Amino acid sequence: MTYTETGSMFQRVAQWLQGQLPHRGGIMDMDPYEASRVAREIGMTLTDLAEIEALGPHAADLLTHRLATIGLDADDPAHINPATLRDLQRVCALCLSKGRCRRELNAGEGGLPDYCPNAVTLRRIFQRH
Repeated sequence: MTYTETGSMFQRVAQWLQGQLPHRGGIMDMDPYEASRVAREIGMTLTDLAEIEALGPHAADLLTHRLATIGLDADDPAHINPATLRDLQRVCALCLSKGRCRRELNAGEGGLPDYCPNAVTLRRIFQRH
């Protein structure tokens, strides 16, 4: 089983940005006040948002698959509240171990490896459910 590219907050932000910035380069080309407002509305710093924008809308797709391996559904607020999910997606998007994670998921290895920067939070969520 290979991971699937599913919807995430980053995909929604990327779609919104495309609508707002059809002839511009990205979030950093926006009016600074407007760019900061957008970042605040989704609970991120402008720096993180710009970095995630550069990574693309699928930067946190591995999170959805990782969640599925432990029986959690990212789209079910009973499992993960939206603010926590946004933070998990941000951390996943900025993670430097995506290659290793993808290889393990594609090989059918589940669970929460210690190298995953979201492992502690995900273990706590899993224990509550």
